Amino acid sequence: MINLHKQNYYGETKEFMVRKKKLRFIGDSRINARMRAIDSKFMSLYRNLPFTYFWLYRRAFGNLLSGSKTVTMLDLGCGDGTATNRLNLPSGFEITGVDIFKKYLEIAKTLRIYQKLNHSDIKKYNPRSKFDVVVASHVLEHLNKKDGLKFIRKLENIAQNRVIIATPIGQFPQEDIDKNKYQIHKSTWDVEEMKNLGYKVYAQGFRSLWGESNVIKEYGVLSYFFFLLSYLLSPLLVLRPEWGTYMICVKCLETN
Repeated sequence: MINLHKQNYYGETKEFMVRKKKLRFIGDSRINARMRAIDSKFMSLYRNLPFTYFWLYRRAFGNLLSGSKTVTMLDLGCGDGTATNRLNLPSGFEITGVDIFKKYLEIAKTLRIYQKLNHSDIKKYNPRSKFDVVVASHVLEHLNKKDGLKFIRKLENIAQNRVIIATPIGQFPQEDIDKNKYQIHKSTWDVEEMKNLGYKVYAQGFRSLWGESNVIKEYGVLSYFFFLLSYLLSPLLVLRPEWGTYMICVKCLETN
């Protein structure tokens, strides 16, 4: 009998992988499968290697990672839960996920990292209570500019301690993925704009290397060369974040 609860290096169960495979990934599925197999073996390294995406993402949580008390977290636009799962957050985190695409929620449920999952439009979702931290990972670019600014204000009203937003820097076209029309990118956001809204911005991935193309689809395993070169140049993004591909934006609302 197949153990559906057995986990890989990502912490993803067999059930998660089976369900996600049914949705199909963008691009060549065989290439993606090969890349995921390689990435799974190095995820713990990625999380702890300075300047990598998930290292920066984890740092955005600050002292919430080291505290002994329970931390309530709202993951708005949680998708299938992959990004949040890879953060490997402490067991004290009580996470509520919200997404409009029901198939993603079915997959997220198999990860067992969410205490609650809500099927709702993030623009209309209004929780009864506040959360210590509110996260919107690659959500902002899926809203038009007007709705995006309203959404940011909503995040800040819901959060007690901090807001964390991850989004591409500048133009990053994307059409629907997984037969999900909500995956289309509708707006662009830049570093200066987020700074003017009161956020600290941390950039990742040299844009001149990654560009707007699907490097993984074009180069397959050879795309790791781009990762290595981008990583070696990543300290420069501390001084020039506008050169990055993605940005992680943090606003602390309370000093503990």
